[in-house]
Amino acid sequence: MFVRSSSIGLYSLDRKVDNWSDLDGEVENRRGWYIGISELEMCIGGIGEEYEIVTPFEHRGVDLTGKPCRMLAGLDDGSVFVEFEEDVNGCSADGLGKAGHCVAVTTKILTKKKRVKHAQ
Repeated sequence: MFVRSSSIGLYSLDRKVDNWSDLDGEVENRRGWYIGISELEMCIGGIGEEYEIVTPFEHRGVDLTGKPCRMLAGLDDGSVFVEFEEDVNGCSADGLGKAGHCVAVTTKILTKKKRVKHAQ
């Protein structure tokens, strides 16, 4: 693991990954990935949690801005699969979610959905 300011460098021992780097010369090219600490926390602790798309984002003609979603899994490139309640012309996230309801997104466009506490 390599650390620089607010990022952590991850290193793949077993294979090279497209879009990965050399961690500023520390490892062989396409074996390293810098991930922001907040993104890493989201990927580790965020599976199954409810999120909302907070940045303007469109997928295959469907505006997903402001839509709630559930995080299903992290991907090699630092993005995550999320699932929406309705069909958004997406995929099934390799069978993790409903067909047409899932999309791969960067964690930078997500924010954890605030839970509303009900008065008793």
